[in-house]
Amino acid sequence: EKKNASPSPSFRPTPRAWQITEHDGRRTQVWRTPADAHLYAMLRPPAETLPPRYRGAKAFHVGVHPERPDATLLKALREKGIFGGDDEKNKNENASTRVLLSVEPFTRATRPVSIETLQTLCSAGDVFSPNELEAVSLVGEGSPAELCRRLADAGAKIVCVRRGEKGAVVHNAATGETWDVPAFLEDQSRLADVTGCGNAFCGGFMAGLVSGESLDRAACWGSAAASVMAEHVGVPTVPAGDARTRAEVRRRFEALLRRTAKIEE
Repeated sequence: EKKNASPSPSFRPTPRAWQITEHDGRRTQVWRTPADAHLYAMLRPPAETLPPRYRGAKAFHVGVHPERPDATLLKALREKGIFGGDDEKNKNENASTRVLLSVEPFTRATRPVSIETLQTLCSAGDVFSPNELEAVSLVGEGSPAELCRRLADAGAKIVCVRRGEKGAVVHNAATGETWDVPAFLEDQSRLADVTGCGNAFCGGFMAGLVSGESLDRAACWGSAAASVMAEHVGVPTVPAGDARTRAEVRRRFEALLRRTAKIEE
């Protein structure tokens, strides 16, 4: 861009915000770009704007505001038919194909949400994955297992309540099974920055489910992925496909699996 060039009418500044994280995990977002209609339009894009290379994905992970979930976008992402081209046959085939959808609130609710909003939020995807503070803001205080059951009662199929250094509790509404999965922390001195660990967990968990792993094993993959993220400031520089990285993540996965316990009613 030229230094003094005027932005085009379609120009939009990149959304930027400060994330203030407190010791108890509470997070406050302070916008550094104007919080106006243009910003919210970028945060709630129509599904048709998804890049072509992403449209064949087997799964999507989406962050939403718990008080204003974009039900239209979430529904569209589960139905590949919206991405059909000019070929009507392909459109019809894609329309019947569903993808795995994981939904994560990107902040806690600041006020009680209605039953209708809660049900929309929980039932929109296949996985609903709040952290513990976010879950409490939606359904009130309770043990992690109780939070899972309340969210399942609101329509969530699979619930994953992430608990930071305490790991996560995952629940399958269809089977009734609930698992307590620990966090992996072998060497405290390697802990660098926990920013992004929740996303890393959700990605590993979702990849495990897509690959056909059981609920507990998928959650262990998520915990292993989060542990790698915690040892870096920013995005890890070592490629995820590196043979040494893959071997180390598998070692952590196996260690976590041995410590994972089923929660009985």
